Amino acid sequence: EIEGVFSPLPNWRIMINVAQQQTVRSNTARAFSELLELRQPIWDRVADFWQDDRLNIKIGENVKRRILDPTRAILLLDGSPAPEQREWRANLVTNYDFSNEGALKGFGIGGAYRWEDSVAIGFPTTFDNELQDDVLDVQNPYFGGIEDNIDFWVSYSRPLFDDRVDWKLQLNIRNALDDEDLIPVARDPDFTYVGMRI
Repeated sequence: EIEGVFSPLPNWRIMINVAQQQTVRSNTARAFSELLELRQPIWDRVADFWQDDRLNIKIGENVKRRILDPTRAILLLDGSPAPEQREWRANLVTNYDFSNEGALKGFGIGGAYRWEDSVAIGFPTTFDNELQDDVLDVQNPYFGGIEDNIDFWVSYSRPLFDDRVDWKLQLNIRNALDDEDLIPVARDPDFTYVGMRI
């Protein structure tokens, strides 16, 4: 992480922050993997039964898509950086306090720009010759977009009780220019499900 603060003018401050984060998994889901091995024969016996006629999906297909494939992907990621973590982040923050003289005495204004790197939201499939089945390709994830936001604020401060208390009131506006676009956070290999948030 690198951070710098400087003041171009006596009442004007600017802060820049850049950070890199990585999380590496190890020894993941050992007990859960053993549970899956115990459950697999049961699922195999009912794999061809329809789970839901309306969704046109069988139990075996749903178990593979919702339980087995995500678990395999997590296990394959052992020892490598977690792709669902945003590796890079950057912030630019500025604040200006008006001088103690004049009509704007005690007021301050500021703003911030927050940026976050893209993040993995799912994985495509590839055919595994050893398993003779499609498996998630964890080396080539689907990435969601970057996230960036702009904040603004205005403040007013003054001393109270013969300068014994520094009183300050501040109005913050987060994501001031947000256009309310949906942000993808999860995606199935075949695009049948794409999770979104605002």
